[in-house]
Amino acid sequence: MNAAVQEQRHEDVRDRDDGIDRDALEQIVALTSDGVLLLDAQASGLPIRYVNPSYEALTGFASSELVGSPWSVLGRHSAGAAAERLRSAIDGAEAVEVDLADRRKDGSRWSSTVRLSPLKGADGALRWFLVLQRGAPAAPAGGDAEISLLRRELGRARAKIDNMNRNDPITGLLRYEYFIDVLNRDLAVARRERRPVAVMAFEILDLDVYRDTFGSKAAESCVRMIAAQISGAMRRAGDLCARWDDTLIAASAVGQEQAQADVLVERIVANVRGLKLHNPRSRSGRYVGVAAASTGGVPAPGDDAETLLGRVKTIIAQRR
Repeated sequence: MNAAVQEQRHEDVRDRDDGIDRDALEQIVALTSDGVLLLDAQASGLPIRYVNPSYEALTGFASSELVGSPWSVLGRHSAGAAAERLRSAIDGAEAVEVDLADRRKDGSRWSSTVRLSPLKGADGALRWFLVLQRGAPAAPAGGDAEISLLRRELGRARAKIDNMNRNDPITGLLRYEYFIDVLNRDLAVARRERRPVAVMAFEILDLDVYRDTFGSKAAESCVRMIAAQISGAMRRAGDLCARWDDTLIAASAVGQEQAQADVLVERIVANVRGLKLHNPRSRSGRYVGVAAASTGGVPAPGDDAETLLGRVKTIIAQRR
């Protein structure tokens, strides 16, 4: 084959490639066996803009339930090495691949591999995050299966140790020290990108009286239920919740304005009141409640995590 004919064939291939239309590309994505999500990297909470049929089949969630909603995987995995790697990759607009134990719509668990890749627009600015999610590969047969099993067990053990270091054993929320580290990083990124951050605090009222009345185990259960109400309301990617001390729980939400945080705080306070945890000797009412406050906005140069938490703690004290 002479050079002229070869070059002509290359030109023909390029011409055919340029003719691929959007419908064809969408059909290709729809037919892939991996779950595919397209996240809007320029909007708060990384809202989902596209879901392919394989993702619907893998998770049980319909496209209509997901499109327009924030990507909630980080809310479900607020701690751990995998979640930390995902957050770092998002902050740095970098590609990453992690293994996660996720939940389907029906509540069942499944092991998945999540691959996140940044996509840029024609101007070079970050525009999207592409997420590919698939079931973790099964163990190979024979002797390799035992090795694979041991590796998985070792990974689970490391993850458990990692979680023990990061999470409060009673509530499952982040420990205060780890929360401070992550929040300071979030504040630095938000300051650079001029994005708001809301910081909230919730103080459990008369917990000492509840403990004296019903005992330590009942008090731990009380704290656990209240923590679940708070963390359950913080469902956006990047939301954090931590056990501050015996009676205080702290939370943060990147991309949330002060007014939005105030509405969220009021809803959580009402939800805790709705638990109707009877505290007959309480000085603040028949049931266990929380006093709460928030502060928000684009972080100022001197705003670090402990400064903002001290601010909301002062607001709570002033409202008593």
